[in-house]
Amino acid sequence: MATEKFISNVRWEGEGLRVQAVSRDFPVYIDEPPQLGGKDTAMTPMEMLLASLGSCVAITALSLAPKLQITIDDLSVEVVGQMDTDGFKGIDPSVRKGFEQITVQLHIVSKASDELKEKLAALVERTCPVTDTLKHGVKVEAVLQD
Repeated sequence: MATEKFISNVRWEGEGLRVQAVSRDFPVYIDEPPQLGGKDTAMTPMEMLLASLGSCVAITALSLAPKLQITIDDLSVEVVGQMDTDGFKGIDPSVRKGFEQITVQLHIVSKASDELKEKLAALVERTCPVTDTLKHGVKVEAVLQD
């Protein structure tokens, strides 16, 4: 079994809610809008999750298309998450704190038939690691380190 370890180190920037996340040598910034206590200088963690899903779907489609002999001329992915923030804010403890639903819209421009593009979309949904993680869950454990 080939197990890979992926690591992201996140550090608070010392003011507001803005943090920097670094994986390998690639930094990204995450913040919240003012209504959630941030300064709106970067994507929120939930938007970053949607971006991660959309980019994984796109990369998976681009990687698998040649195997189905599909030439892609253009590709885009729109990912929409629906969330009731009353759960996160503690206003209503019965409301889930995360997304209630995520919709992924894959737009493929290609001379390939609609049937072949649908086959690719189904294969992407079965193969994308981020989709798999979200659909089937993963054990998450928070541990305090000194």
